[in-house]
Amino acid sequence: MIATIALASIAIFVVALWLFGVVRIAIRVLNTTRAAVAAMRDQGLDDDTREKVVQRASGQLFGAFVSITFRSVLAGLASLAPIWLAKQAGLASIDDVMMFLSRWQTILIATIAITLGLVIKVLLWPSKRTSPP
Repeated sequence: MIATIALASIAIFVVALWLFGVVRIAIRVLNTTRAAVAAMRDQGLDDDTREKVVQRASGQLFGAFVSITFRSVLAGLASLAPIWLAKQAGLASIDDVMMFLSRWQTILIATIAITLGLVIKVLLWPSKRTSPP
């Protein structure tokens, strides 16, 4: 029962990250960083223009940091729901489930499963974009 509760918690966390748009924001961070680096390397821009681009990127990156942090906390809180419900139903203690989730084997298996799921998703449903925006 503990493994089932832990699996539900992990699944809710992954789905919540997707629903809260954490990956979308992270992709935006990469694009902002690429644009700032390109501006810094652009010999056609003067120092003032480069500085403005980097300052704008800095503000956007800080905002993205706050957004990703907040959304990740929400996803983490959502993932606690099955653990709390299991405790209320008398199925498992919170400590037992957390100990199971903290085991290195559980972390490794979950990481591999999530990575394989992402690879399969990308292979079966490739993005419609052919180049970064």
